[in-house]
Order: sequence, then C-alpha cells, then structure tokens
Amino acid sequence: MITPAQLITQLKDAGINRESRVLTDWRERGLLPPLRRQGLGRGKGSIYGWDEEVLEQAIATHWLLDRYGRADEALLGLWLSGFTISSDKAQKAWLKHLKYIQNRRQQTASQFRDNFLGLGLSWSRRLRKKSTSDKSILESYLSFMRETLEWLNDDDERDDIAYQDLIVEILNRFDNPNQEPASKKLYKIVSVVWSELEIPRLFRSNESIEFTKSVSELEFEYAHQSLGLIRQIIQHLLELQDTEAQEAIDPVGQVTFLMKDFIGPFITKVMIMENRMLPNLPIVKSISAIHSFLNNVELSDISQTDDGTYTVSQGVRSEWLKVRENLFHIWKATTEQIAN
Repeated sequence: MITPAQLITQLKDAGINRESRVLTDWRERGLLPPLRRQGLGRGKGSIYGWDEEVLEQAIATHWLLDRYGRADEALLGLWLSGFTISSDKAQKAWLKHLKYIQNRRQQTASQFRDNFLGLGLSWSRRLRKKSTSDKSILESYLSFMRETLEWLNDDDERDDIAYQDLIVEILNRFDNPNQEPASKKLYKIVSVVWSELEIPRLFRSNESIEFTKSVSELEFEYAHQSLGLIRQIIQHLLELQDTEAQEAIDPVGQVTFLMKDFIGPFITKVMIMENRMLPNLPIVKSISAIHSFLNNVELSDISQTDDGTYTVSQGVRSEWLKVRENLFHIWKATTEQIAN
C-alpha cells in the first residue's frame, strides 16, 4: 500500500512536485481512487493509502492536466487508459469532450464563407507550407483530410457513399502504385466494414454523441476491463525497446496520449458495438491472453541481428504459437456456434 506521503515522494523522484492538498483535490475530483484503510494489527492502529498502481495513475493525471488543462479531459483520458475511474464520471466527461470539440470546430468553421470546406482549405494551406514530402502524396492526403473534416461535422453536406469511395481511392493508391482502378473486392470490403462497425456512429460528431449517451454503465465496465490491459501491453512493448528508445520518450505520457486520442475511443466503441451484435465473441479473453503472454516476455528474450532487425528467443516463439493456436480454436468454435 502507498500512503499519500509516500506517493508525494515517489512523484518527486519522477520529477513531479505535488503537495498533499493537490492529491486531495485530485481524489475529490475522481482523478485518483478513494483512500483505503488498512489495519496494522491489534493495537497498532491503521493507515490510509492506495494500491501500488496509483503511482502510474498519478503520473498520468499530472500529464493529462498539464497537456489539456481541464479535469474532465483528464478524467476521460484516465478512463480510456484503463485506470480506476467511475463509469458515470467517464460518460459525462466523454459527452462534455465531444460537445466541446463539436462547438469549437463549428465556431472556427463559421469564420469561413464555405464553412467546413473553408476550414479544411485553411488547414491545407498551412500544412502545405510546412511539408517537405512528395507533393502528389501530400495533395492526396490533404484532399482526404478536407473531405473527412466535412463528412465528420457538416450534416448538410454528408454523403456516405462518396466518402466510402474516397476511402477506397486512398487505400488503392497505397496498395496499387500503378494506379489501376480499384477492384470490386476492395469496394466490398470497405462497404462491409462500414456497415458492420457502423462507422458514422464511431466518428461523426452528432452520431458519436448520441451513441455515447446510449451506452449503459455495464457496457462501459465491459469495455473498461480491456482498456487497462491494452495500456499495459503498449507500455510493456515500449519497455522492451533498447535503452536509448526508452530514454527518448515518456512512457506513461506517451501511452496515455495514444489511449486517449486514438486507441481508447476506437476500441471502446468497437467493443461495445460488437458486444451488442455478437455478445459471445471472445474479445476480452483474447486481449487477456495476449496480455498474459507479453508479460512473460523480457528484454533478455530479444536480440538484434547483424542486419539491424530484432528477433525473439525460441522459447518466446514456441509460447506464442501455443497462444495463437488456442485463440484460433476459441474463435473458430465461437463463430461456428454463432453461425449455427
């Protein structure tokens, strides 16, 4: 158990100076878990503190508040990283975040005559000036980002079919250097993924807000089980890099950023949607199995070859084959059961 005084010391060792009253404020806001009482034995009294993982949560809280400046953004980032945050607080923080982003973009776009198209063109001009990459690739990327911005936010200009075609065009450009027409198979794949994952509900501003409102506490808790494991998987992968790579990054901040703005929102929505449609899919079990496997991989299991690439020990390879085979059988049995 870690007491508040011990946590302050550990934070100082990590280069973070926070007083006791700040930790109390974080706890009252829900950014840190409640203190837990632990007895010291008959006649010895008791102490109040947290479990060991509170240090990482405190570091992540500091990083999120420093980067975003608002408690609701920090709450959301912590929950999407799998830290101990109530589902009710997380849902309220997520809705506040989505509405904040929506309002900010609408206010910015309203300053342009062409609304979101004008905003997209303004962003393009700034990026074009700063970029030194291949011009043809850059223009394709900028065009895609302009169309994406408009599709995400402008209800009057929404055209799902046209946006799907644009995705196909981008995928075909990267996979087909000769620029031959995209295959019917690629169109079909994009269409199926779009339908199965309900892409507009994942990404479009208004629909994302409505989807988040519809999520129950049980659904939030279901997704939350895996978010912490995914964060730990990424952190462990970073630890398995060489020493120079570890020194070049802030592992907790780096992973928290990835979980809050990229991995967490997508994984959460996909898991909840999939659980609604196919509740028997072994998604949580698969993430847990990968987490358990990677936890047993150590830096000593990884070596660098003469050509600069990395390889793992035979023991790790053999263990991964067992995990993969087991997951294959689980998924096969589940899908067969659903199909029947």
